[in-house]
Amino acid sequence: MELNKKNGQRILLLVASCVILYWGLNNLSTLGRVLDSFLSLLSPLLLGICIAYVVNLLLKVVERLWDKALKKAPELWRIKLKRPICLVLTMLLFLGIILGLVCLFATVLIVYYKQISEGYEDRVRFQIMQKVGMSRREVKTPINSQVLLVFFLPLVVAGMHLAFAFPILEKVLHILLLSSTSLFVICSLVTFGVFAAVYTLIYMATARTYYKIVR
Repeated sequence: MELNKKNGQRILLLVASCVILYWGLNNLSTLGRVLDSFLSLLSPLLLGICIAYVVNLLLKVVERLWDKALKKAPELWRIKLKRPICLVLTMLLFLGIILGLVCLFATVLIVYYKQISEGYEDRVRFQIMQKVGMSRREVKTPINSQVLLVFFLPLVVAGMHLAFAFPILEKVLHILLLSSTSLFVICSLVTFGVFAAVYTLIYMATARTYYKIVR
């Protein structure tokens, strides 16, 4: 009896699966709308899970740095206030990363499309210069100089701004009992290096596209 009951359940499950598959194949548009609605309802949950996972990873890093920086601090700061302060610092770090990436790519894209639009405007002038005997190498030189100035001048100004603001930021960190100057220097250099790497890649792509337009 038990074996027949299991076989009956399997048969019913197989029949139900076949019916659902047949209905889905004959109503693909309806099935697509249902799946789209389901994913739209589920996407905030998935996004929240991803954000929570990233924040948890950052929190572990911040707590390790907290323990390293406050080895000799009082117990109140080192243990009791560790979790709430590290959580606040983690959220600020996460928001800073998001806003930094948004501002970085917004600035880069604005400069990129501005240079491309100027390339279309300068195409006739460069074509005339090539017709009168200017070589491709001579054409590339002013293009690289122009794009290089537009891209790396903001980066140089940002580096100067960071250098002048460094003592003030260091004092603020000391107020927060974060007295590891070497760690702050390393973080600043890594951040500046990431910005410089992104600017360099976009500069190379912009110069290549600009040259293809005016050639």
